Amino acid sequence: MQVSIVVPLYNEEDNVDNYELELFPVVDEIAERYHIPIDFIFVDDGSKDRTLDKISSIATKRQNVVVLHHQKNRGMGAALKTGFAHTAADLIITMDADLTFRPEDIPVLLDAYFRERPECVAGSPYLQNGLMKEVAPMRLFFSRSVNFMYRMLLRQPITCVSPIFRLYRAETLKKLDLESENFEINAEIISKYLISGYRVIEVPVELHKRRYGESKINIRREVLNNLKRILINLPQPQKYYPSSSVTIPLKSLIDFALNKEYKRIRELGGKLADFDTLIIGKDFRPIISQVYNSKTPLGGRPNTDEVVMLKMIVLQSLYGLYDPQMEREANDRISFWKFLVFPDKIPDHSTLWYLRDRLIKAEKLKEIWDQLQRQLDVRGLKIKRGVIRDATFITSDPGHASSDTSGGEDAQTRRSKDGTWAKKGNKSYFGYKHHILMDKDCRLIRRLKTTTASTHDSQIDLPEKGETVYRDMGSFGVKPKASMDKTMHRSTRGHSLSIKEERRNRSIMRTRSLVERPFAVIKRGSHAGHVLVTTVARVHAKNVFACFAYNLCQLKNAHTRHTSLA
Repeated sequence: MQVSIVVPLYNEEDNVDNYELELFPVVDEIAERYHIPIDFIFVDDGSKDRTLDKISSIATKRQNVVVLHHQKNRGMGAALKTGFAHTAADLIITMDADLTFRPEDIPVLLDAYFRERPECVAGSPYLQNGLMKEVAPMRLFFSRSVNFMYRMLLRQPITCVSPIFRLYRAETLKKLDLESENFEINAEIISKYLISGYRVIEVPVELHKRRYGESKINIRREVLNNLKRILINLPQPQKYYPSSSVTIPLKSLIDFALNKEYKRIRELGGKLADFDTLIIGKDFRPIISQVYNSKTPLGGRPNTDEVVMLKMIVLQSLYGLYDPQMEREANDRISFWKFLVFPDKIPDHSTLWYLRDRLIKAEKLKEIWDQLQRQLDVRGLKIKRGVIRDATFITSDPGHASSDTSGGEDAQTRRSKDGTWAKKGNKSYFGYKHHILMDKDCRLIRRLKTTTASTHDSQIDLPEKGETVYRDMGSFGVKPKASMDKTMHRSTRGHSLSIKEERRNRSIMRTRSLVERPFAVIKRGSHAGHVLVTTVARVHAKNVFACFAYNLCQLKNAHTRHTSLA
């Protein structure tokens, strides 16, 4: 009888350095104790560091070490399958390269096999006498959730389906048609063993924290891969257990794994709790995909779904996050995952930056905004009784130049190139001005425009014919395109306001004051009152998505008001 230990490697040079002290002496002692030859099959999965060189150097010194190599990284599943195909041993042990499952526990696997002769012996840190040391809580939560789903689906009292630390009979392992290329291969193997009627037993082992290098597992992605395997690759439980009177819908298993923790978080409240995520749907995809047309100088398409990228930018605007912060939070917060509908891939921060840049250059921001308005109209949230128009300053960094020195193309990085100075009352502002038009009933932002700070409110006319517009006295004297003008009157030299005009102003003010809320939410809640970008176009992009996020927050209240007015 012969045993092969298959170990996949990817950028593990720091761990390989420790094999001579922590792996080989332990395994050599085990081989001598059990009187069986044990060899190693290391599969380098396209490492970019010196892993291949170091393990190859070891192979020249040890006759029981075989090194295989993938030209590019293909995933743990592909590496394990390569190792399985190149061994003629009777028993195959799989273990990870970082030794988080200790080689000292290999005798636990061997003892269980020689005692009971199963087809598979699986190490489980969840069994009594097993141990998990310093494992991240999020990883532990998802591990338990995925294990629960498989256990319910397979109707087997197995505690752990995802770890790699196992012993297989090579004869039965090689009969399986394995499809997985990544970490989910471990769950696929044990599931197919159980479905095929092979005997699997679990033994308690210890799982330790990685000491060297970085983990290659992406928890979110691997959970999704396992869910896909449940939905697509694994058969329905009733097919294998027709006599069972209990029906287990697959959707309920997914809901348990991905929504249980989110439900607890949602009960605590938050901006995303009542979002209508369907409003950012497939209708936006054609707009965004146009900026990735490979026939244009803008270049080819990304590897991320366009709707996911749009949702990321909206989330970023909602929480006032910089690009690197957004990437980190999207990979860490379950409420963000839920909003993104658990995508296969989270775009990185550079992808978000380039998307905004492409949307600006391709002049697609207006199309995105118009599509949002169509989505609101479809939900019955149309402009009915009037609109309110106002503007607010968005400050920027003036640098150290004097107030009469413009930015222009020669401005420094932190100095706004397009920003200008403006004065209101006794206070001066440098930067830009955000003009919006909000409907009176649903209180959603309908139109917007971004200008420099020195642009007077009266120069921007957002309402359209057929509408009633409410404006403050800054627009007094300038006739709007709206059919009915409700602009507050302003006293002029030699002409003070009459009692009738003052009453009219107070009446208009009661309605017009509603527009202050979106500015407060956008500037304080989303931290969008000050910008570091340096051009009007980029500030406008930020304003568009800030207003987009605000409208999503308002939808629940808008539906309530619409119903009450109907």
